[in-house]
Amino acid sequence: MHSLSLSEWISAVSYLGGGLVFSIIYVKEKEKENIYYPLLVHILGNSLSFMILVISNM
Repeated sequence: MHSLSLSEWISAVSYLGGGLVFSIIYVKEKEKENIYYPLLVHILGNSLSFMILVISNM
C-alpha cells in the first residue's frame, strides 16, 4: 500500500479475502491432485471483472 487512504485499505481487504478463498480451494483440491478447479475459479473471477469493466464503459 502506498498511502493510508480509505480506498487503499478497502482494496487490501478485498485482495486478502480473495487470497484466502483461493488458498482454501487449493488446499482442498490438493488432496485430489487437481489444480484445474482453482485455475477455473481464478479465470471465472477475472472474466467477471473484465465483463463488468467492459459494460461500465459502454
